[in-house]
Amino acid sequence: MMAIKCVLGIVFTSLLVGCATPPLSVTYYTEPAGGTVFQGSQHMGRAPVCLSYPVSDYENRNGSKLLAPITVQWVSGARTTTGTNYADLRKYGFSQQLTVNRPPDAPNAQIDAAYGAQLEQAAAQQDAANAAGQNAYWKQMQMWQNIGQQMGNQIQHQNMINQLQQMQSEIEQIQSNQE
Repeated sequence: MMAIKCVLGIVFTSLLVGCATPPLSVTYYTEPAGGTVFQGSQHMGRAPVCLSYPVSDYENRNGSKLLAPITVQWVSGARTTTGTNYADLRKYGFSQQLTVNRPPDAPNAQIDAAYGAQLEQAAAQQDAANAAGQNAYWKQMQMWQNIGQQMGNQIQHQNMINQLQQMQSEIEQIQSNQE
């Protein structure tokens, strides 16, 4: 889902900026997981958050993009703000990742660690459920395909019976004409 949002953001931004330079896509992660990302006063969502930034021709030629600081707040209230970040377009391209670490001296670290572990466990369960759902879908598709093949085989079998009956009828008609 995150990848889809990120791709849609890139497509939308490229439509606004033009086709000359692709936008920069930065996915922000937090350690521990579960930090809420803000850019200025704007709430961007719970990490991982993918943000898209237009890249000017000048920034593209220079190979770097200046990124505004972001603030991350964890459920315990611990908070940190990054400094100005430079995205190295030449080295890392137009799809980058940045992990923001919780301040080690902030109180209640165990709360944030437990919350992050819960989020990771929930994500793993969701991934397993998605995989099971996809497996069930493919099994169901295979079942329908088998049913279709069986029906096709039955139709072919019925057609063969009809042809044999027609041939037998023709043979009987020939035999009766000969008598």
